[in-house]
Amino acid sequence: MAIRSGSIAMLLGAAALAGCTVADTPPATGAHGATWGYEGATGPSAWGEISEDYALCTTGRQGSPVNLHDAIPAALGPVAIGWQPVEGEVVDTGHGVQVNVANAGGFTSRDHRYELLQFHFHTPAEHLLQGRRFPLEAHFVHRREDGMLGVIGVFVQEGTANPALQAVLDELEGERGAAARLAITNLLPQEPAVYRYAGSLTTPPCSETVDWFVMEQPITGSPEQIAALARLYADNARPVQPLNRRFILRSD
Repeated sequence: MAIRSGSIAMLLGAAALAGCTVADTPPATGAHGATWGYEGATGPSAWGEISEDYALCTTGRQGSPVNLHDAIPAALGPVAIGWQPVEGEVVDTGHGVQVNVANAGGFTSRDHRYELLQFHFHTPAEHLLQGRRFPLEAHFVHRREDGMLGVIGVFVQEGTANPALQAVLDELEGERGAAARLAITNLLPQEPAVYRYAGSLTTPPCSETVDWFVMEQPITGSPEQIAALARLYADNARPVQPLNRRFILRSD
């Protein structure tokens, strides 16, 4: 697992010397050239005005994240996940900790195949579960052949240390060879119950092209592991968006 030059390991040291977190630094420039962040004049409430490319962040009708409640039971079949152990590239996007992967497998749902591209973390969690907010949420971003995205969300609560989280943290701390221990399936809960809904990216440009699959059962990470990620980005969560006329489905 490689760390992109000028990325997290260097930022960790700089933040420690400055006595602040990376989240205190100026927001990064997005893919469309417009600067956005999570606070103040470039925060979520202003995303739609920062660039016309981000208009859906304000005008969209199926934004993410949402509060997962009042779900309708549905027999939609399983979300068949087939991730493979991989080497990954840990990068700092300017907005969060992300691990890019290749040939890592994917998942199938209702005859649609989604291939895993990357996963990243939000502290605290972006989705709510029956009004409850977890301290951490992992998003596994997949793409279909037609360009639609499928994102699997996994909540993380304090508990037993997670070996896959530790592999990422070890790489951040400069321990080479952690990639051999990155079994992504360790970031999945055992229970298959999942909430499904049509949504969007939770960052600009807030494209409404995402099939969301949020696992009901959280996994655990140690308090130290969760705190280590929160030190980098203490609050990189978009506020909950209105459900409008959408339905949330729950299947086992």
